Amino acid sequence: MRIATTFVLISSASQETCDSPNPPCSGDETCCEDPAGWECCVNQATYCVAPRGGFATSTCCPHWTVGCTVGSVGCCDPATPWQLVGQSANATEGKRKHMLGVKEFADFEHAPAADAQVAYALFVAGTFTQALTALTIDVNTGVVSARKTIAGPAKQYMDKLYGGSTRLFAWEPVSSKFVFVDSDRTAKGPDFPLQLFTIDPVTGESTSVDVSGAKGYPSGIAYDEAAKALVIGVQTSTTAEFYAVDLKTGAATSMGSVARGADESSKSFYAAYISHAHNGQAVRVGHAAVTAGQDPGVSTTTLGESASTKWADPALAANHGLPVTVHTHPAGGFVSLAPLSGAGKLDVVSWDSSTGKADIVAALNNSNVPQAYQTGPLGYVGAHVQGSTFSSLSVSLGTAPYGLGDKWAVATVDLSTKKVVQSTLNPQPSALGANAASLSGFGIPAATEVVV
Repeated sequence: MRIATTFVLISSASQETCDSPNPPCSGDETCCEDPAGWECCVNQATYCVAPRGGFATSTCCPHWTVGCTVGSVGCCDPATPWQLVGQSANATEGKRKHMLGVKEFADFEHAPAADAQVAYALFVAGTFTQALTALTIDVNTGVVSARKTIAGPAKQYMDKLYGGSTRLFAWEPVSSKFVFVDSDRTAKGPDFPLQLFTIDPVTGESTSVDVSGAKGYPSGIAYDEAAKALVIGVQTSTTAEFYAVDLKTGAATSMGSVARGADESSKSFYAAYISHAHNGQAVRVGHAAVTAGQDPGVSTTTLGESASTKWADPALAANHGLPVTVHTHPAGGFVSLAPLSGAGKLDVVSWDSSTGKADIVAALNNSNVPQAYQTGPLGYVGAHVQGSTFSSLSVSLGTAPYGLGDKWAVATVDLSTKKVVQSTLNPQPSALGANAASLSGFGIPAATEVVV
């Protein structure tokens, strides 16, 4: 059998099959089989994708991804092309490894330094014995002054993932809370009910409320700071539909819809997947042909009663690839982390697809997407813009074997002066290295004035 968690899996021999007299998977799992064996896909987190391209086995892919023939694990996020960072070949079944979870650090809380400039991050620490935790971070020193294990409805939600990592949750900077919507796939389908979750990183408490006025899986989630709206994108076989979800009541208001087209030849086929939302527009940075990692570009959907989607060629900084984070630049256009071509190291770039202009804002030292041992890129990095300062969380790669020396690190860049400050987190979210703690969110409160 192959025991699967989100993105990765462990393989071992077994004579059982999905059709055995005693089914190998539990009631909240789906048996995912191919000629080489089977794995159990956790219904809340993943779905079964058949062998394709260079991936000779089936894969449990996260619901917000698409089965593809490229990248490190063959599950491509249409709105965040992290899998292709530094990749030159497909991964193989023999390379998919996994590190067992261990007991993580206990919660703690200390008063931050008087001059600390605070950000918050969510991590899933560990794997089989994982928990969602919130860190309070000084972005100019990397010092972690508090760690809170998340309690309440969000913990109950995480329990349904059985060790799986998450996508990045949206950040609402005024209330300083992480927010996200997901469908409850442990409920009776086919229209699985939607739930809105909020997480307070200061207290570790969370809330949930049922979403009304929308249905379907939220393929895209982003918070539009200008419109003060949590935007979700859902899709049917023919349309991409957008909603603004009230953070108190869960009431969803339509923001319009666009026709998807028949297949990936249509530039709006993946419009429901959202990299960033700003001032009534939903932006997707990625590939038109997601399954093959081809035809890179930028999709911009102007929301409203007469919603429409436009596709543009990407504006790439010199020798850099597609961005893996997207935020509005205070001077116009966007500012992002983008990989140096061929190397995968991340730098801060500015770009504007409407003008075709792109520049390198700052070269970062040893800033990378998370790496899994013998697999390659595996997970998300985070970023946020507050005032004229860009801050990010990424991984500083070490030299110790098995990724044990990899560390999460924070970087801040003054977009006016280009001054850069980088620091590793202290303490780290996991004792086993950065690849044992996946990022679920990153944000800076609106009241914080970051000075680099």
